[in-house]
Amino acid sequence: MGRPDATQTPPDWERIPFEVPCPGCAENLHGTADSLCPHCCVSFEWGAVLPIDELRCSQCNYRVFGLTEPRCPECGQSFAWKDALDAARIPKHLTFEHRWIDEPVPALARTWWLAAVRPNRLWAMHDPMDRPKVAPLLLFMFIQWAVFAFSWTGVGFLADEGVNELARLLDRPAGFSYQFRLGAEFFKLTGAWYVITFLCMQMFVLSKERYGARWKQILRVYVHATAFASLCMLISILLEIAVDLSVVFIPALRGLPFVIYDRLQRGVLLLGVVVTWVHIWIGYHRHLKIPRAWGTSAMCLVLGYLLSGAIP
Repeated sequence: MGRPDATQTPPDWERIPFEVPCPGCAENLHGTADSLCPHCCVSFEWGAVLPIDELRCSQCNYRVFGLTEPRCPECGQSFAWKDALDAARIPKHLTFEHRWIDEPVPALARTWWLAAVRPNRLWAMHDPMDRPKVAPLLLFMFIQWAVFAFSWTGVGFLADEGVNELARLLDRPAGFSYQFRLGAEFFKLTGAWYVITFLCMQMFVLSKERYGARWKQILRVYVHATAFASLCMLISILLEIAVDLSVVFIPALRGLPFVIYDRLQRGVLLLGVVVTWVHIWIGYHRHLKIPRAWGTSAMCLVLGYLLSGAIP
């Protein structure tokens, strides 16, 4: 009695002296009998919302469920029920969203890899009932943009110096340039497209209400879905460096037409858009449990592009 499980049996509220926030709207579920929030209509499992077996003292790991006072009888440490519940709800995976303070670099690398290359595994690790943390998600988004911008400027400059110096050392000067054709206007358009696409995802009120999706959950999907696209500028430069090194070591390739470089860069960026669309689709389907999400994700990207192009 009082142990929430897969059968959706409600807990024994007389043994729970603290508030239990809804994972969707954060309203207090204390006293609720159904596994459906009366405020936002989000369905959930009691085992995910109230993992009583995981309520533990942060100091000595003593199981604290059943106590009437928020003080550990084992070590004497005082605690807040809210903190104990939040800690119990944290998924066991080590993503940047949950480990951005205690191990930021490993968690960032791990999350970026999963988000860019293995989205199915990423969303299989996430519990939809886990409330998104906006601060680390926005930080992850900022880091993506920093990498995208630095790849265009910093890495391009370093490639200029490095490849041309190598060509001079080999007495095969070629005058390679990585100062890209895509200027400030491109970044203005890309930034507007990024923001407007997210706003378009918020416009689909029917999907949000019907499936209980909230803006923070959509933010989580979107930030992870753009992880691969943020690396596209870097990938483009590395591919161009590979082509230019081939020219340095194989003089017969000298004189490659400019259009090859242009199409290479634009092809990589187009790949980034397609991968973003697929990853939004996967996030909608696997994490938010919204079927037929391929049309929604495609529509958001198309509307974002059209509206961003209309900005003077």
